[in-house]
Amino acid sequence: MVVVAGWLGFYDVARRTVRGAGLSRYAAVCLLAGYCWLAVSGVLWAATGLASGRYLYDAALHALFLGFVMSMVFGHAPVILPALLRLRLPYRPLLYMPLVALHAAVAVRVAGDLAAVRVVRTLGGVLAAVALLMFAGCVIAIARSGHDREVLEVGPVDIRIERGRPPLQAPTPQRPRASWHLRANAIVVGWLALTVVAALAGDVLPAPRWLLIHVFLLGAVSTAILIWSEHFTVALLRVRTPPQRGSLTRLALLKAATVAVLAGVSAGPWQVAAAGAALVVGVVLWHAAVLVRMVRQALPGRFGHVICWYVSAAGALAVGRHPGRAAGRARRARGAARAVACRACRGQPVRLDRTHRARHAVHALAHGPAHTHV
Repeated sequence: MVVVAGWLGFYDVARRTVRGAGLSRYAAVCLLAGYCWLAVSGVLWAATGLASGRYLYDAALHALFLGFVMSMVFGHAPVILPALLRLRLPYRPLLYMPLVALHAAVAVRVAGDLAAVRVVRTLGGVLAAVALLMFAGCVIAIARSGHDREVLEVGPVDIRIERGRPPLQAPTPQRPRASWHLRANAIVVGWLALTVVAALAGDVLPAPRWLLIHVFLLGAVSTAILIWSEHFTVALLRVRTPPQRGSLTRLALLKAATVAVLAGVSAGPWQVAAAGAALVVGVVLWHAAVLVRMVRQALPGRFGHVICWYVSAAGALAVGRHPGRAAGRARRARGAARAVACRACRGQPVRLDRTHRARHAVHALAHGPAHTHV
């Protein structure tokens, strides 16, 4: 992460556009600030060694997902939202307010984690939620002001009346693609709202940190990727839009699979979570197959290589499911071994099922998580 942040900060055009004005300068500030948080997250993650349950791990997560990811969202929203929703979103200096609030919230959260002060950590989380709500409010206000100021030019009108000809039938207006994106992005907004609720609920929820990460990544980010990657593929390759029924089916299946994963992990049984994870992989691979078919139908273009990265990301998600499952088995095996050891040290009787689990735990620690059967 530190190397990637340094490479982006050195070669990105934002180093030059930050000296400009208007939207280009605002986007450059968002990008450069995000790269700084990416480097901070890399340093903190290297210090924790990917060990969860520590304050440094929490600081690394917030620096990455709030500092880097949301800063990228703030910087690209004035460009992406008008293209997706077909609405005007002119630049206003008002956009700096939620940006400053976001980075201040991340700084407070990271400082609270480093100092291990619970009040400061909670304050950082509340400020982050306020910053996200401020950004949504600013976008809505700017979009409405831009729509009100838009003036349509009316030229001279030539009216001719001819007899003996039937009036032409007006063609049936087609539903614009902007309305489809508006309805689909409502799902993303819903997942983001659930992310804020999970962040404010905290320890009231079972596995609060895991739920917070997966509601945001598996719910909001994955849904947004399914919507926007298809849109950008159509726009970059200039191909025909795929059938809307298939897109809606994939979104519905992804939503059901995400709910199954969240419910299976937090409340059980684990079979529900496993089925949901398998369905997520199936939906993502189906989406990748649709993108590959559009690439084959399109003529060679300048930005065709971008779609290959979309397909590679889908394959990475499918491959990453199996190491995660094996790592979960290994953690359960170590937990069973510790429980048996504690009961043995206290002189308490160990039941047969615990001994059976301990035997498999020792076998897993000796031969790796692939041989674990707990």
